[in-house]
Amino acid sequence: MKRFSYFISTKRKQIGINTIILIISVACFSCTQKKQITFSADIAPVIYKNCTNCHRAGQAGLIPLVTYEDVSKRSKTIAAVVEKHLMPPWPADPSYTHFCDELVLSDPEISMIKKWSEEGAPAGDLSKLPPLPDFDQRSLIGKPDVTLRIKPFLIEGDNTDRFMVMKIPFELPRDTFIRAVEFMPGSPYVHHVNGHIICYEEGKKKDIYAGRYVINTEKADRDSVFQEMSLLNDDGSNPILINSVTNYLPGVLGTIYPDGIGGFAVKKRGIIYLNDIHYGPSAEAVSDTSFLNIFYGKKPPVRPTMEIQLGTLGISDIIPPLIIPADSVKKFVTRAKILGDISLLTVNPHMHLLGKSFISYAVKPSGDTIPIIRIKSWDFRWQYFYTFPKMVHIPAGSTIEVIAAYDNTVNNPNNPFNPPQTVEGRNGSMKTTQEMLQLILTYLPYEKGDEDISLETK
Repeated sequence: MKRFSYFISTKRKQIGINTIILIISVACFSCTQKKQITFSADIAPVIYKNCTNCHRAGQAGLIPLVTYEDVSKRSKTIAAVVEKHLMPPWPADPSYTHFCDELVLSDPEISMIKKWSEEGAPAGDLSKLPPLPDFDQRSLIGKPDVTLRIKPFLIEGDNTDRFMVMKIPFELPRDTFIRAVEFMPGSPYVHHVNGHIICYEEGKKKDIYAGRYVINTEKADRDSVFQEMSLLNDDGSNPILINSVTNYLPGVLGTIYPDGIGGFAVKKRGIIYLNDIHYGPSAEAVSDTSFLNIFYGKKPPVRPTMEIQLGTLGISDIIPPLIIPADSVKKFVTRAKILGDISLLTVNPHMHLLGKSFISYAVKPSGDTIPIIRIKSWDFRWQYFYTFPKMVHIPAGSTIEVIAAYDNTVNNPNNPFNPPQTVEGRNGSMKTTQEMLQLILTYLPYEKGDEDISLETK
């Protein structure tokens, strides 16, 4: 009896062991069968977040990336450009400094897109697609108080880049406070915009509508622009100029800082001064009807932002002088000492077509460095105003340094001259065939706790 019991018990144990082995085998087999990557479940969220804002009707990305069909038929091209980090465009090196709204794909995302393309770009269950982001054609940051439109501008169909300055006069009901100005493109050929506000004090400017409304920067310098556009006060003196109130590049949202930070007071009569607005080449004549949204502030700015500019037209010399001989690759340095503690909000590097690389950092009195921005491969087409996720404290006595390299050889595909010619910076000429070296810094006098204030777009 005991023997029988023994054999029964052993048999049951053997059945249990076989069952466990079978379960483990099935589980291991399942593990080897990787989950299929599909558009609906995996690819669409990445595309919608990083690409569709530009790649849709009326925007700068001329190839639409909205539907499964849009993306799947271009899957090989998309995989290639993301693997080479050509798209989405984000020149700043994320391994050096992080900024708000980074258009940077992670290595796993890039690998996933590549794998999806190699597997034939499967759709998945398209009924379960995530919703498209809400792309409001009137504003991407809120409901504006005032909208100002440019005079329609004809972009000739000659496949030529155009760099223009424009003015948009305005008359408000009263002197007021502005929290933000948002530029909204009226053509997919609008590539980048820098905008300022010119304010006229009572009695200083009789006619803000006089003068030209648009000028090609290739044929003008700053002084002639101010004369031909009638931007000066009637007595020839300079009006109040509020710098960098708005900036635009495809995919970049307008900036609204947290309550109490930024904003500015404006007179009721003034001009939005777009310096400059870059139109990309078009094969056919098209019209641009861009507009600007103005958002009022409810109270005076508590901590109005300030701006300094290193390099060309700025507070620091360029060493050596900005002259790039033909057939040379040359580096230049510009630096400025910070006298008081500041909190950095936004930075904007600027060069023209010969730019090769750009790096900026602060050297503290202790000798330690604070990274600001690094661009390993300069691309003139993508010149962002980069906002830090949180303000960066630069202590008094620190020196902000900029090192920029220029490539004036035939190896530079953007070189405007063939064969190369000596190129120099000429007092801030707006001609792209000449050069500039600038770093624009938006900052506040430092207050304790600034490092903890989030500047992320809500």
